[in-house]
Amino acid sequence: IGRSTGQHVAATLALGHMAAIHVDADERTHARQRADEALRFAEESGLEELAECAVAHLARGVVLLREGERDAAVGQLERAEELGARGAGPAPLTAIRIELARTRHAAGDVDTAHAMLRAAHAELRGCRDPGMVAASLVEAEGELGMSPRAAWPAAEAPGHEELTDREEAVLRLLTTVLSQGEIAEQLYVSRNTVKTHVRGLYRKLGVGSRSEAVRRARERGLI
Repeated sequence: IGRSTGQHVAATLALGHMAAIHVDADERTHARQRADEALRFAEESGLEELAECAVAHLARGVVLLREGERDAAVGQLERAEELGARGAGPAPLTAIRIELARTRHAAGDVDTAHAMLRAAHAELRGCRDPGMVAASLVEAEGELGMSPRAAWPAAEAPGHEELTDREEAVLRLLTTVLSQGEIAEQLYVSRNTVKTHVRGLYRKLGVGSRSEAVRRARERGLI
């Protein structure tokens, strides 16, 4: 619709988000194609300096990271943060900073990595519904050696939303020794679907790991 009506900003943003969806499914070829398409379209339209290009740069950066091209990936992620800070919104900017923090941590710059996650927390507090990025942030904190939910005010912490039937099914299987792949087989769904449900669980329970999810669910009488 954006293309057919000349709404180039909307088209650029849509292409960038499609690239992000492919990244989440680990469909690297499609993710790269959509990200390149978004950025090429933005450049042709004179929009390459707008915040709406940030998600496409993020998608391209994550693909490069997964393919072992760290230096090129960092350049894309830094560009994503630069553009994202111009108004991409708290959730995309948080996602960008999580990936940048991981690259800094991998390079041995732990202080900068932790500072970026704290900045991500501060940014996310301005978002009424952060979605799955909240769980990703908690997960990244634990992964990078921070106390999960550090600097996240208790009054704002997630944990009060109702679980869906599928999330409850996944939660029950998280109490077992089954891997996520084995859980997917038990529920006759893809591993990516299980991964999405697990992220939703983590966000709603306000936790960052499987063991914490089980403990919190027991405290709430969910299992």
